[in-house]
Amino acid sequence: MALAFAVFFAAVTSMNDREARESLLENRQHLLRRYSAGLNQALVDGDYLGNPKVTELQALTIFVTCLRAHDTSRAVWVLIGTTIRLAQSIGLHRDGMLLKLCPFETEIRVRLWWHLCLLDSRSPEDHGFELTLDIFNQGPRLPLNVNDNQLYPDMKALPEGSEVWTEMTFFLVQIEAAKILHPVLRTKQDSGTDALGDLMTKRQMIADHVRLIEDRYLSNGNMDIPLHRAAFYHYHTACEKMRFMLQLREELYLQPNKISDNPDHVVRQSFTMAYRVLEDPTTHRQLWRWVLEWLINERNQQHLGLFGGTSHAGSTEKGGYSSGFGGIK
Repeated sequence: MALAFAVFFAAVTSMNDREARESLLENRQHLLRRYSAGLNQALVDGDYLGNPKVTELQALTIFVTCLRAHDTSRAVWVLIGTTIRLAQSIGLHRDGMLLKLCPFETEIRVRLWWHLCLLDSRSPEDHGFELTLDIFNQGPRLPLNVNDNQLYPDMKALPEGSEVWTEMTFFLVQIEAAKILHPVLRTKQDSGTDALGDLMTKRQMIADHVRLIEDRYLSNGNMDIPLHRAAFYHYHTACEKMRFMLQLREELYLQPNKISDNPDHVVRQSFTMAYRVLEDPTTHRQLWRWVLEWLINERNQQHLGLFGGTSHAGSTEKGGYSSGFGGIK
């Protein structure tokens, strides 16, 4: 029952108030509370803390994924950490083949584990915390790039990963974006030319990674298909965000040390980068509203908007800016 309640909760989360009333004939908030309470009771009845099962972890993972759209408090971060520990307690982070599990169960566990890794990877950005553990440098292989109908309980062997677009490609692109995001944005105490050299190295890392992901996944997509388009823009928004953060670090180093003769030009560079991401087609919600509003939830762009607002409002006409967000719709 826990998994059913989690799916119900996800379905209602994907709706707005009007859609919930028209389709389910009830208030959206009432439905969310009902299914949340039902999930909680089903987990307690199943003794999920003392004897966790894969289906219960699937339910928790679906619930936490959706909860980020409703709750911005630290409770979500705590629940993600708890779910990861429960997953580790049943060896979800181990290769299922080594545990003598069947191919189907092995692949389901791999998918579930990496989804938890993705959820945890957002904690530093959401709340400023470190990752629960260094999950990107250990654990099982990545999920196979295959469609769901290629997996079934009685299968004797896993299929070969596809080189074309599948139902898993968007998920794999998200994993790859998270795997490059944290090494690039990780800070270390450098001084002098080491700091600038580190920034140059990380910019090259991003460029190399973009070429790799374009060749492996994105070049096989069809930009006329909304989900393919979402994957493309999601990945490139993440890369632009990384470049933006590296630019800010360069400015923070150059200005106090008075290396740049034109600090206004340096600030203008970061503002232009932030503005470019905010004006990206990913902000066109009508293409795939459900992806942006509750799955991605546009958190990738929040700090860019804050920076743009403070920089824009704090600049003068002489510096080349007008006040406010007049250009951003």
